[in-house]
Amino acid sequence: MRAFYAQGWKCRRGPTPRLVLINAVSGSYEESQTISRLLVPYARLEGQGRSAMEDSQPVTCQIRYTLDVTQLAAFESYARTWMSLIERYGGTHHGYFVPRASPDEVGASFPGLGYDGPTDIAIAMFTFPDEESYRLYRNEVATDPECIKAAALVRESSCFTRYERLFLQPVIRA
Repeated sequence: MRAFYAQGWKCRRGPTPRLVLINAVSGSYEESQTISRLLVPYARLEGQGRSAMEDSQPVTCQIRYTLDVTQLAAFESYARTWMSLIERYGGTHHGYFVPRASPDEVGASFPGLGYDGPTDIAIAMFTFPDEESYRLYRNEVATDPECIKAAALVRESSCFTRYERLFLQPVIRA
C-alpha cells in the first residue's frame, strides 16, 4: 500500500481516503475522521478532468503562527474559538498543532537536508468546500462577536507575533 508522509502524518488510501496520525502521547496510530474530510472532496474530483477541479476545488488553508510561548494558554483559547468559527461558517477545521518536544533519539529522515524546526511555531489547517463558501465565510465572520473577542485576545496577550497563510491542495494519486 502506497503512503505519503508530511509533518509526522502518515496517509494511506483505502476505500475512502483516510489519514492516520501518530498519537503524541501513546505513540499509537489513530485514524482522523476530521482530517480525512480534507481529502474526500479531492478524491471525488479525481478523474473528472481539469475543468471540474478548477470549478469546484475546495479551499484548504494552512496558517503558520509565530508564538509568544509564554502566552500559550491564550493562544490555545484563541485556537478553540477559531475551530468553532470555521465550523459554524461551513468549513472543516483540521485542528491547531502547537510545539512539543521531539521524540528522543530520532533524527531527520534525510540527514544533511532535514532538521528540527523552531519551537515557537504553531500550525492550523482548515478547508471550505469551494471558493464561494470561503468568500462568504470571510465576509460574515468579520462581524461575528466571537471573532471580535478573539481578535481582542490577540491584541491584549500578543499570543502570536505574526502569521502566514498558505493555500494548498493535495497531490492526487495517478
